[in-house]
Amino acid sequence: MTEKKANQPEAGTPAEKSAAKPKASRAKKSTTAKTSAKKSTAKTAAPVEKKETAPKAAVTEEPKAPVTTPAGEEKSLKVRPSTAVAHSPERKPPVAVEEKKPLAVQPERKVPMKTPEPAAAAPAKQETAPKAAPAEEKSPAASEQAPQAPAAEPKAAPAEEKKVETAAPAPQPEEPQAAAAAQEPEAAAAPVKEESTMASEEKTNASDRQPVRVLYVTSEAAPFCKTGGLADVAGSLPPALAAEGEQVAVMLPLYQTVKERFGNQMSFVKWTYVRLGWRSIYCGLFRMDRDGVIWYFVDNEQYFRRPELYGYYDDGERFAFFSRCVVELLPSLDFWPEVIHCNDWQTALVPIYLKDDGVRDERLRSIRTVLTVHNIEYQGRYGKETLGDLFGLDHGWWDDGTIAMDGDVNLLKGALLMADAVTAVSPTYAQELKYSYFAHGMESVMNACDHKLYGVLNGIDMKRYNPATDPDLAANYSADDLTGKAVDKAELQRMLGLRQDPNVPIIGMVSRLVAHKGLDLVCEVLRDIMELPVQMVILGRGDHRYEEFFRWAQRQYEGRLVAYLAYDEAMATRVYAGSDLFLMPSKSEPCGLSQMIAMRYGSVPIVRETGGLKDTVQPYEAWRDSGNGYTFADYNSGDMLYVIRAAAGLYRDYRDAYNRLQKRGMTQDFSWNRSACEYRRIYETVLGRAHH
Repeated sequence: MTEKKANQPEAGTPAEKSAAKPKASRAKKSTTAKTSAKKSTAKTAAPVEKKETAPKAAVTEEPKAPVTTPAGEEKSLKVRPSTAVAHSPERKPPVAVEEKKPLAVQPERKVPMKTPEPAAAAPAKQETAPKAAPAEEKSPAASEQAPQAPAAEPKAAPAEEKKVETAAPAPQPEEPQAAAAAQEPEAAAAPVKEESTMASEEKTNASDRQPVRVLYVTSEAAPFCKTGGLADVAGSLPPALAAEGEQVAVMLPLYQTVKERFGNQMSFVKWTYVRLGWRSIYCGLFRMDRDGVIWYFVDNEQYFRRPELYGYYDDGERFAFFSRCVVELLPSLDFWPEVIHCNDWQTALVPIYLKDDGVRDERLRSIRTVLTVHNIEYQGRYGKETLGDLFGLDHGWWDDGTIAMDGDVNLLKGALLMADAVTAVSPTYAQELKYSYFAHGMESVMNACDHKLYGVLNGIDMKRYNPATDPDLAANYSADDLTGKAVDKAELQRMLGLRQDPNVPIIGMVSRLVAHKGLDLVCEVLRDIMELPVQMVILGRGDHRYEEFFRWAQRQYEGRLVAYLAYDEAMATRVYAGSDLFLMPSKSEPCGLSQMIAMRYGSVPIVRETGGLKDTVQPYEAWRDSGNGYTFADYNSGDMLYVIRAAAGLYRDYRDAYNRLQKRGMTQDFSWNRSACEYRRIYETVLGRAHH
């Protein structure tokens, strides 16, 4: 099993060691500062700016330090970090110079190093305008103000300082001379330039950072095909990553519905035969460019020309074939991925096949894998006999326990152990997965993966879900003008045959009708709910017993309750817009997107405190007028009924307080930008080049 652990990132990587260097260097400089505290304070502004970037320049300037070093103490300060970067002294200069030369910040550092004669006069330059540097630091557009500081200097100086603002200060080479004098005044100046320091570091990191080449593998993605939240994530996260500068491609099956709707927008790439166990199966590859992302579609009509995405007897074979295609089609893509991001059990075989084939292919061994668990309830469990015949794996994977669990082949378990990083779709859900109540028997595996487990909250497509521009609505509206929402409520009542009453709150549900969505609680106290002055709309499909129950309820409460037993994207947004309250009593909810969409459309959520629901909905507190929804902690129908009554009472009796609660939810930021940045850091971590 040493081969399976080879791709795990080590704690003592060169990147981490180099990250530790500046701290040691800074500590020694501070001792130098104390011994030289009597030096001139006229250098207050500029030396502070120089010290700020000293950690970033330490490695690059090391070979040239003797040019301006005045004392043996500073020489020793430079020697110690170099040993952390290169273990052999004779290789140290090439490593430092060659690695940094391609980076965008290097030209700015080279300018002063080529001209050491003027560098000695840099402190005098700064004395003529001691207040200019702090003023530049305050400004977000420092490059525009840079020429104002050295007003008495030659015309070449402003250009030099303009470069320095984006990367490193111009008088960097003489830092050993000025460091001692700079340390003492820095304490007073630090508060003035704190914001600028952070902005400068972000700019430098952005210029230093290499884009990550990511292949995102999923079984569904909006707008092409959708059954649940995975499609929303797969349709939004890759474009958000591309907007952050990453190179992103997505691969998913070419389902029948996708070919019918988008086939004319695709271009054919190639066809080949893919081996799966004892079989050799046709595979076609198609491509589409959209939203800055390359979308690849895997074609095989035997497996994917079906009306539904899932729910067939041979789902294991279908998605084993898809995972096999992902690995074997890598040479046919426009770039070689550094990271393959997999999702749920349908793509769980990808990390396993990479490890299996990587024994013979060095390029496959270089790829790192990230696995996201959207719902651990679905694990891809099959009988032991499927290991070789269906999946094409030898018994070694079973014998060492990697893929075996409770006498079955468990695809998700194998992927969890083989992936370089595991993510859950909310911070709370990542912690819940360590407990048996939520982990569905996988708690021991999740605890074993704790060292590589991350919780990243999903976002929503803020452009797609926008009541101000949504074309499916009868009237558009915003948090500043809610008049259109009343129109949408009346239109929803008309379309679904509900009684036309603007003063009665509508409770909406958009959900798969399955047990973990908390529908047992709804069924248990539905009579009590309908005794309140409310109306209900339930939209979705799922288990037969829930569908039959809500059909009965619709007949029982005609004109007050509607069960729309289908999944219609346009009707879903009409329910979000037309409802006043939105119910999500989930037994477990990894992240949940519906509560975010509901708040976006001005529908106040009523949720149980679990998973992403707990991370996104803060309970309403009347005494200080805070929160963005109603919550209850225990999986109990009585607790749920209590908060439904409270929410309906607020709508009926305290409409102003309800409107404030409504607007707080509408103005929250649930965009994918934050999530994309977190995923990018995870990618860089598994690649060993994370920025701290």
